[in-house]
Amino acid sequence: MRFSTIGFLLFFLHAVQLVEGQEIDTTGAEIKVHFNRFHYAPAIPNIEVVYLHHKNGRPPFQLATGIATHSTYSLRGAQFALLNSCERTARGVQTGFVNIAETDVRGWQAAFVNVAGVDMKGLQSAFVNVAGSEIRGAQLGFVNVSGQGVQGVQGGFVNASGGAVNGLQFGFVNASDSFVRFGQYGFVNVSGYSGTPVQVGFVNVNIPNTEGAQIGFVNTSSRLKGLQFGLVDTVESGVPIGFLSVVQKGGYSAFELSNTEIFPVQIAYRVGLAKLYTSLLVGYYPQNGEFVSTGIGIGSYLKMKANLFVNPEIQYQSSTDPEFVQFLNAQAAICYRFNPFLEFFGAPSISLIFGEPDFDSWFPLYEAEQKNGNLLVGGLRIGLRVQWP
Repeated sequence: MRFSTIGFLLFFLHAVQLVEGQEIDTTGAEIKVHFNRFHYAPAIPNIEVVYLHHKNGRPPFQLATGIATHSTYSLRGAQFALLNSCERTARGVQTGFVNIAETDVRGWQAAFVNVAGVDMKGLQSAFVNVAGSEIRGAQLGFVNVSGQGVQGVQGGFVNASGGAVNGLQFGFVNASDSFVRFGQYGFVNVSGYSGTPVQVGFVNVNIPNTEGAQIGFVNTSSRLKGLQFGLVDTVESGVPIGFLSVVQKGGYSAFELSNTEIFPVQIAYRVGLAKLYTSLLVGYYPQNGEFVSTGIGIGSYLKMKANLFVNPEIQYQSSTDPEFVQFLNAQAAICYRFNPFLEFFGAPSISLIFGEPDFDSWFPLYEAEQKNGNLLVGGLRIGLRVQWP
């Protein structure tokens, strides 16, 4: 076995020395030793094995290896080199540092940079993957780009498609000029057309309509026909659910100043829809030093008559000091609107205090200490509210 291997290598080297730039006829194959000349590189020696067995006029199977390989026609086989290029369709495998097919690729490109000039049907796996037209298969790498669309999967740090993605995108940044049929999953997701069923990430952007779900820290869409669930939601119209929901058409915003059973001063900012809004709260108590609490609320502002509204709301607040006193409140206010911008409100209110605050409730009508040490306080809230569309 050892002798036959050494003999084959000696024969191969002898053949190379004899026929540099020529062809050797062998049983079923041609071995070519040639110099590839590229406009961006000097003459580079390469070895190419071309198997002659082919049917139906198809190009022969090729196996090319070296520092750089180049095919002036279609490739059917494999290229293994630092730089692989094919002027027409590549059918098979290109693997190296840089792979380039000027038209289509049907097979696998594996390298640091893969480029398919037109369509890619198969798999591109590299640091950077580029298809000038459409992907039918998968792009897996750090940066994946498809010029006209994807029929399959893009998975990487940055995924970009110039057309519809009939599949899914997952990565740190996902962008599609059209819809993504099975959703986008990443830190930042951008869809340029209606029809993307779900976006899950830190920032989700659907430029036209959202007809599915956006779940993230910040969600934005022109028109919502589904669900937005996040910390900050912005839409032109629809019903978002979030910590801060900004609705440009038909939205609700208000600022209020009130006196509660717990705090002599409480301010709140409301944003969302009248039928479902969120509040940002700050309570202030000057006794025994300055006691400050912050919190959130969720409520509904419902019309009863021309200038009369009912306003149920639930609030949660916690102190900013190390004692970390917490307040859970429920109220149902009756609001009278003087004009489109100003109204007065009053509300029966009940609060449950967790912890031991170092002050007395401001205006309690009822107080009862619970067995677990928590304090139940009932009272009234009154205030003024300024609102705008």
